Formats: sequence, structure tokens, C-alpha cells
Amino acid sequence: MGVDLRDMKPSSRPLTGFNGASEQMIGTIRLPVYAGDVVRTVKFSVIRAKAPYNAILGTQWLHSMKAVPSTYH
Repeated sequence: MGVDLRDMKPSSRPLTGFNGASEQMIGTIRLPVYAGDVVRTVKFSVIRAKAPYNAILGTQWLHSMKAVPSTYH
């Protein structure tokens, strides 16, 4: 993704996944997210684990981006 991990702030909080397993965060990073003509800076929690997704975006982000999620697509 071309992200400079030196911009990441260290953190060791535990996060619990959908499967109930806990992972230690390695840090947080703020990145710009672009959706159409809307840009928002979003704080991401970073973990060192394989997952079938790159990011999980919450309801507050969806509302701020005026996004309409569709599970069909």
C-alpha cells in the first residue's frame, strides 16, 4: 500500500477478532481514505495477522462518508 510504518504509533492493546481469538496491536496509524469526492483521515489499528480483509470500517465512518453499504456487491 506504500504506507510508511514509521508514521505508526506503537500500541499493545489486545483486539478480539470475529472468531474470539485475541491479537496484540502493534500500533495505530492515521491514513486518508478516499471515497468518490469525499476524503476523511481515519485512525486504523494495526495487527500482525492474516485476515480475509484489509480493513474493517465502522458505522461512524460509513455515516461520515455518506456511504451506502451493499452486501450484494
